[in-house]
Amino acid sequence: MKKLVIHLPISFQIDRDNFFININFDEFCLGDLFDSSKYLTQKFTQMKKQWWLYSVGGLLLLGFGLSLLGEAILYKFKNDFNWFYWGTAALIVFNSGIALVGEAIVIKGRMVK
Repeated sequence: MKKLVIHLPISFQIDRDNFFININFDEFCLGDLFDSSKYLTQKFTQMKKQWWLYSVGGLLLLGFGLSLLGEAILYKFKNDFNWFYWGTAALIVFNSGIALVGEAIVIKGRMVK
């Protein structure tokens, strides 16, 4: 990895009567700068994988939660009390899917920046 070298000889001039500060940068040289494009590419690839997993996983959970809701409705029509358990599971799974899709949107927003 290459090193970042900065050479900054700075001269200060202070006028105490007028409270005036003058800062002169005589030289500003950036030496060998590390390869930031490789780091950014790796970070982008990692974020893209996270986005993909969260978005696909969230959509799968949304669909599964709606399927469980359908089962709960069928149990409700049969006057079976198991509808309550199926409905509770549907609520948990569906809301988990919404949370994952929301996190995928946040990650996508960071990727665009």
